[in-house]
Parts: sequence; C-alpha cells; structure tokens
Amino acid sequence: MRITTDIGQDVDALRDVPAAIVLDESAWPPLPSRRADFDGVARGDASRRELGLMLLDLYAVAAQSGIGEFECRFFALLQALIPFDAAWTGVATHLPTGPVMHNSFLYRLPHAFFGDWKRVRDCDPLAHRTLRGAHGRAVRLSVVEPGLDARFRDWCVKYGLAQLMCVCTLDRRFGLTTFMSIYRQGLNRPFSDEDAQRFEEVIPHLAAALTINRAAQLTRERADTLAPAARALCDNFGVLHHADHGFDDVLRAEWPAWTGPRVPEPLVAHLRRQCA
Repeated sequence: MRITTDIGQDVDALRDVPAAIVLDESAWPPLPSRRADFDGVARGDASRRELGLMLLDLYAVAAQSGIGEFECRFFALLQALIPFDAAWTGVATHLPTGPVMHNSFLYRLPHAFFGDWKRVRDCDPLAHRTLRGAHGRAVRLSVVEPGLDARFRDWCVKYGLAQLMCVCTLDRRFGLTTFMSIYRQGLNRPFSDEDAQRFEEVIPHLAAALTINRAAQLTRERADTLAPAARALCDNFGVLHHADHGFDDVLRAEWPAWTGPRVPEPLVAHLRRQCA
C-alpha cells in the first residue's frame, strides 16, 4: 500500500506563509524551577507525577517568557518527559489543500527544514492524518515504514528523522490548530505507547499555555504605552491569535460588518506594508 494524500500544492496559500523561526537554546539562560517553590512535590514516587510537575514549570514559563523564548523553554521541559532529538511546533489552519502555517518554531533543526517541508507537504502522511480530524491523537511512524512516498522519505533522511510523532489540538475560538512534532534519529528508538499517551496529555496544555504567553506579551507591550489601547496579536494572514477585551468593538467601529477571525483585508494590507 502506498501512503499518500489527496491534498495538492496551493501556491496562493503558501505564498504568504511566514518562515519558521529557528530557536536558539543559548539565547535564554535557565529559569528557576517553579516546582521548587512547593514543599513536598518530589516526595514518594515522583515519576507518577512527572506531567503535573512539568506543567507547574510550563505555566510559569508561559507567563514570564517572550514569544520564541517560551517555545524554546517548552521543548526543554518536554524533553525531560519524552526524550527526543529535534522538534517542531506551531499554529496552523487546515484547508482542503492542506495545512497552512501561521507561525512555527524549529528546535534543533536548520532554517532549510521548513522550506523543504513545503515541497513535500502534499505527501506528508502526518499532515494527512491530522487533516482528517485526529485532534488529540498522537500519530507515529518510522522512516522505514512500508508505503511512504519516496519524496517524504528522502526529506526525513535529509534531516535525520528516523522516528516521527505528531499530535495537534483545535482551539475552537479561533479555528486554529496547535501542532507539535518530535523526532528521534535512531531506528532503534521508536516512540512507545507510553510516549504517545504523554504526548497526547501535553498538547492541550501547550495550546492553553500559548494563550497565556500571548496575553502576557500584550500586557507587557501595553505597559509601555501611555494611552489605553485594545491590542491583538495576528499573523501574516491577519488571523487573530489573541485579542484584548473590546478589540472587536474597535474594529467594528471602522468595519461594522466584520465578524473575524481575520482582521479586515485593508488592515492586513496596511500591516504588511508596515512590516515590509
């Protein structure tokens, strides 16, 4: 059996996709562990509470870190829970033509990784399976799995991806999918059922922590301004990722028919000109 997808390359959809951001582990020194603030959390069989302890640190990091720094610290925490060699996370919209990335972050992977993935996006079985609504269910595969498209296998080999595992979750408020993929380089190191279960447990917390992180970013930026303002974070497509209370009222004052989740097209065009 040949594993393929029926999603094609949509040039228009990919044209404005922002480049993935490569995370620099050396840029941010370690933070004090939040779990250390609580007496007794390490007593007894702490291994049974590994996820809870990791989440204590995750939510603290979400509130304290900037965008990019948060993703890097998240992967450092995750690695203590599920060992891996490289990773990729981001936010996407699933279209009939395939997933379109709104932002993504690479951990221990080079810049070229994302550009090369766009060339094999149409034959990525992980994207295909998550496209079919498998939210919250981890998907695993090995590079030697029978039936993989040769282009996808070559992409895996190029970046040393022997074992791959992906999971995603849908935030219904904005219609955005948070995804997370981790990779191992050894054929003798497949992801176990326990790894997959842990992965599935983590993904909704990553999405929730992302919301906290973006809200904290807006709060920090708001503190730098004298005049009160309703702020929001959007991507290159104008899709809202987080917004202050009242932001929709501000937009409707100018565009009464606006309903979201994208900001109005004239505003998207203006923002792109400002960033050019």
